[in-house]
Amino acid sequence: MLPLIDAERAWAYAMQLKSEANTELRKRFHMMSRLRKAVQHASTLDRLCNDSGLFDARTKLEVEVGRLFTLQADFIVVIVLEQGICYGNTFPLAWQL
Repeated sequence: MLPLIDAERAWAYAMQLKSEANTELRKRFHMMSRLRKAVQHASTLDRLCNDSGLFDARTKLEVEVGRLFTLQADFIVVIVLEQGICYGNTFPLAWQL
């Protein structure tokens, strides 16, 4: 279950960087890269669970939900940061994941 740990670690680090991103621009880009890594690891975990016959339907569904959650979080961050949808130093409600 190494992809699970990697996905959780990348997600947690991205959330830490999110809180620090208001002061340093470079941390925003680092946060986006960590979110993309979390999506990659979650997708790997989803593929491994679906290819393996060791997991029940509920576990597979939980893994898919986790993958989709990280994917939508990454999508929101890309929209908010890359499209410049921000108001001064504050971000819209979508930023509050």
